[in-house]
Amino acid sequence: MRMCCRFFSLTLAAWLTIAGIAVAFAAEESLEYSVKAAYLLKFGGFIEWPSRTFTAPDEPFVIGVLGDDPFGPTLDQIAATHTVQGRPITLKKLSRIEQVRNVHVLYISPSEKERMPLITASLEGKGILTVADADLPGAMVNFVVDNNRVRFDINLEQAERAGLKVSSKLLSVARAVRVGRR
Repeated sequence: MRMCCRFFSLTLAAWLTIAGIAVAFAAEESLEYSVKAAYLLKFGGFIEWPSRTFTAPDEPFVIGVLGDDPFGPTLDQIAATHTVQGRPITLKKLSRIEQVRNVHVLYISPSEKERMPLITASLEGKGILTVADADLPGAMVNFVVDNNRVRFDINLEQAERAGLKVSSKLLSVARAVRVGRR
């Protein structure tokens, strides 16, 4: 009987340890995407959009998420209480590149890795700020986790080809600024 209790206790301890690690990992990942969500909103304030971008003064600022949404409710919660350049924020969850219309910032989910070349080619010159994680080359802004901090790199040439002017303030806080294609 004592051996059975000891085995059960060890098994329970192992499961609790694994569960604790899983919860810590989920919390860390949740924090990472909370920071990325805040960045998505902040980026819009540091970009000068082409004159044709907004047709009315009260037109909403639109942030799209293409593919699986890693943000959970965080992006929705932040967007509901903030504005970008004085405009209300609208979020669009998109599953296909053909749905990307009237979007100002587009986060491209890691689930779209295989389609990334097609996505970036189809958005070329459309005045949409593309944002992705570092393992998805081709976006104008790539998130990077550096020393447990969320940072970002900017491909300035790509943004300029899309007709976007990136503020020097945003460039100064970027981890790296790339002038050519990646």
